[in-house]
Amino acid sequence: MEKGFYHPDRGYWQTLSEPTDAIKSQYPDGTIEVPLKPSHLHTWGGSDWVAPTQAEIDADVANAVRAERDGKL
Repeated sequence: MEKGFYHPDRGYWQTLSEPTDAIKSQYPDGTIEVPLKPSHLHTWGGSDWVAPTQAEIDADVANAVRAERDGKL
């Protein structure tokens, strides 16, 4: 079962399985377990994931289209 973790300085990371206590003890102080990140555009709001704005979604789509276009030229 995948698990999500967040640290204010290191950001979000996800594991493929439940980390052992030995592994968790190596996580930096202040690390918390969080729900899995819904998308790469969501940001951690301190208690839950904050959805992106429509402008952020539009910009992300435009960037993906440009990247796809530029990769094919």
